[in-house]
Amino acid sequence: AHTGASAVRITGSGSGLRQEVMSRIVKGGTYRLSGYARNSASADFGIQFFDANWVQLANHVRTLNSVSYAAYAVDFTVPQDAARA
Repeated sequence: AHTGASAVRITGSGSGLRQEVMSRIVKGGTYRLSGYARNSASADFGIQFFDANWVQLANHVRTLNSVSYAAYAVDFTVPQDAARA
């Protein structure tokens, strides 16, 4: 949702929305993460991948740069040795 009761509002420094996705994606698969977002301060939209030791393998993130709702999309391929996203 772009507005209203179904929109997500995140406030506070270091706050964010996270979801477990490793059980729903295939290593080596290519995907697109898309959605609508806006910001009134510094914010990012995307996905990061880590190995079993929390070493970052990939960082597919875009900076939100609109105070009005805008469409954002990030295309990514899941690293073969990814254990966490």
